[in-house]
Amino acid sequence: MSLNRRSGGAAGLAVTIAQRASGQVSLLPSPAILERVETKQAIESDRTVAAVLEEAAEAQAFLFTAGPCDASSAHVENGYLTTEEVEELARRGAVGDVLGRYVDAEGNIVDSQLDARTVGVSLDRLRGAPRAIFVTAGPAKHDIARTVVTSGLCGVLVTDETTARALLEEQ
Repeated sequence: MSLNRRSGGAAGLAVTIAQRASGQVSLLPSPAILERVETKQAIESDRTVAAVLEEAAEAQAFLFTAGPCDASSAHVENGYLTTEEVEELARRGAVGDVLGRYVDAEGNIVDSQLDARTVGVSLDRLRGAPRAIFVTAGPAKHDIARTVVTSGLCGVLVTDETTARALLEEQ
């Protein structure tokens, strides 16, 4: 869910992928980032949200992307963070976000207070998943792609040739 009134987005894409693959999708009926930890805790204790989080905890595979740490962030577009807040995260070393969790080049959380207000799958759970499939493309995502690949957040990478070459040339 977001504060953005534009329809579609990630939820619509997830539904389409599930339908075309004869699968199922469970959407998390919650904002991604909340203003108060207490609100996050209350929402996570709601039985509907708790059930979706439990499904995620037991998932055998995750299909995800990551966003850059700039004004184009989905979290700015969706009203969770301001451009100034994302700029501050970048000044503190963030290269992008994975599942709403802003990380530095080594894949470490940059702001533990923001992370404590973020609803969803943790990076530890993602790292421990039997299969984590990362989908990304484009020069704007090279920094976060490098981080995801080198910090063990994915086991499978789906990308474009430009991004693949950029990652390989740095090795």
